[in-house]
Amino acid sequence: MRTILHSIGWNDDRILDLGGISTARGTEAMALMVPSLLGTLGLVPFALTVAH
Repeated sequence: MRTILHSIGWNDDRILDLGGISTARGTEAMALMVPSLLGTLGLVPFALTVAH
């Protein structure tokens, strides 16, 4: 996946590996926001960011 992200211009400092299958539940929960975002924003590009 890192290679694909690099090919579209992402830098290493913007790529965060969230782990394997043991952490998938949290990642999938974030995906539940996508329909709401699409309903609110329409079909426009958007990104989710993790701030620390």
